Amino acid sequence: MKKLKKAAALLLVLFIGGIMLSACERKGEVIAIVNGDKIYEIELKNMITGLFGENSDSITEAEKEQLYESLITSKLISQDCKERGLSVSDKDVDAYIDEVVALQGLESKEEFYKQLKDAYDYSESFIKSLIRSSLEEEKLYAAVIAESVVEDDAAVQAAYDAEPAKYKQVE
Repeated sequence: MKKLKKAAALLLVLFIGGIMLSACERKGEVIAIVNGDKIYEIELKNMITGLFGENSDSITEAEKEQLYESLITSKLISQDCKERGLSVSDKDVDAYIDEVVALQGLESKEEFYKQLKDAYDYSESFIKSLIRSSLEEEKLYAAVIAESVVEDDAAVQAAYDAEPAKYKQVE
């Protein structure tokens, strides 16, 4: 009975280990570590395929390097957003897409996805990931600007009083 339990436990460990190894194999090798977060080869390949579609084999090393750097930048932005408690939800992404659909006068989100699929061969998940990254960048930018801009009415009034002609009023 003890041998049977040990054998079952060993099989379970091997099974779980196999799942973990196969998951790692699917992601490929780690191509960057950004503050402890890994970026896998598959992420770069997905970005290349998402952006270049059928022409992904013909990109230059410089283009590949640029995409690699943008993955790192995106990871840094995402990490900074997380540290600041800024998040972009699926609802935020959907709301943004709804705005684009309305502004473009499209019938539906499906039409939006279809247009981008036809024009650039972008998948729905790739489009959403690009939008999520863009919204995270906007939130981070707004937070950084808000931290650095200090409202000081007295300083504004003093600047105006020193050179009122410099600040013309238009009616």
